[in-house]
Amino acid sequence: MPATAIVKTQTTVTTSLGQIFAQLAAKRETDLIRFRTCCADPRASR
Repeated sequence: MPATAIVKTQTTVTTSLGQIFAQLAAKRETDLIRFRTCCADPRASR
């Protein structure tokens, strides 16, 4: 992350937090998709 290496301010902290939340949202979305394909439809797990 070059932004944090150049300037260490509140904006870099918020961007890193935003990246963390974006990764968490992406992981939650993939888990939801996996749950829908596996558990929601019993025929998909066979």
